Amino acid sequence: MKAPVDKLLDLNQDTYARELYEGREKQRRDNASRERQAKMDGIEVGIRRGIKKGIKEGLVEGERKKALDIAQRLLEANMPIENISSITGLTIKEIEEI
Repeated sequence: MKAPVDKLLDLNQDTYARELYEGREKQRRDNASRERQAKMDGIEVGIRRGIKKGIKEGLVEGERKKALDIAQRLLEANMPIENISSITGLTIKEIEEI
């Protein structure tokens, strides 16, 4: 049979071990939470960049389509290709392919 002093030491060690375990578990949960938040932040930044890039590409594509439409109308009006190129910013080859 253990002496009361030994039982007290065992109880104190168990409390200490439990506190160590709980501290490690809290740290593990905190780290996992920070990692999840960092991942979500990264995803959010990526989405914003993707949207911004998509808008920019859409605008460029729209401007090109508008230039081609204008070039088509100017060709139909028998305007010289060099003038159309100067007005629209399209190359002569691009205009000839219309």
